[in-house]
Amino acid sequence: MNDCFKTVICGIGMLVSLLAFTACGTVRGLSHDHAELVAWYIEDVARGTPRNPDELVLPMTTPEMARIASWLAGSKIKDKQVQPRQIDERQKRWSAIHSLFIQGEVVVLSDGLLAPAPALSRADQIYILPVVDAENLDRRSLDALIISMSNSDHDGAKKWVATTAAARLALDTKAGATHWRLPAATHANPRIQVNQ
Repeated sequence: MNDCFKTVICGIGMLVSLLAFTACGTVRGLSHDHAELVAWYIEDVARGTPRNPDELVLPMTTPEMARIASWLAGSKIKDKQVQPRQIDERQKRWSAIHSLFIQGEVVVLSDGLLAPAPALSRADQIYILPVVDAENLDRRSLDALIISMSNSDHDGAKKWVATTAAARLALDTKAGATHWRLPAATHANPRIQVNQ
């Protein structure tokens, strides 16, 4: 009986070690394909392109994807389907952002966030900043929500941010935005860099 007990304990210990070993190196969060699908879905809808949240419900879907799809479908309020607030606000703001891109007054940065064009006067930057700040807040809020709903670890969160930044950069430049990069010699924040 004593040897049997030792064998069972040893077997359990080896199983726990094996599970711990196989868990090392796996990233929690959305797979690359799922992250791409969700990022492009959100960015399309935020720009007014009609999409259906059922596109995110795939065969053999993960609980995280089902949760995200359900959230993106929105909810009914007084018999009206309402999408998540951040997406709704971005959709309402899109025509103004698009105009600012075309006029060259707002640029997109490599991280997918926006900034007033560095060549603008201080007065013009101050005028544009509330729109840019509101858009960036909603973009980052969406990132945080998706990272949370996908149960991402640090590496999964980094993958999500990189994936959504690439989608935003592609769609913003297609809509007329200039991709602005910091000069190599400086690490200054473009939002406070003012030409006088």
